[in-house]
Order: sequence, then C-alpha cells, then structure tokens
Amino acid sequence: MVSQLADAHSPLLQDGVRRLGGPNEGDWVVELPDGGQVHLDLTTDNPNTVAAHRRRPYGEGLEIVSYRRPDGVIPFPPRADTQP
Repeated sequence: MVSQLADAHSPLLQDGVRRLGGPNEGDWVVELPDGGQVHLDLTTDNPNTVAAHRRRPYGEGLEIVSYRRPDGVIPFPPRADTQP
C-alpha cells in the first residue's frame, strides 16, 4: 500500500520505499535523499497495540501508521474448534 502510493504519486519516493515486513522488522523503510531512513509500521489505532509495536526490538524511532478498524469487522474469524 505505502509503496504503491509512492509509485503512483511521487517519483522521488519510487525507488526509496522498500516493503520489509516479517520477523523483527518494520513494515516499510523509506530511504531519504540525505541518506537517512524512516521506518514505518502499520497497525490499528488501539493504544495497547501501538505500545506493543514500540516495544519491539526495532521500535525505537519507529513511525506508526495507524488506522481505525470499522465497527463489526473481525480481522481473523474465530476458528470453529475454539467456539463454545
């Protein structure tokens, strides 16, 4: 999503946004023209979730991109074997 937006809207960022994702990494890193980097992580706007992301090994200096999950949306349907 972030890298697709960069491709579509910013020639400057087209080569500078890399999707990481995976264990012990943020979701994206943006390479700045001055050689610096901005690390981004996508999560819900739940304060507990944001705090948990910041506690991760890569969390120092991490920029959080948050979103509000619409009411009634269940991100992972419950498994049948865990239902009462």
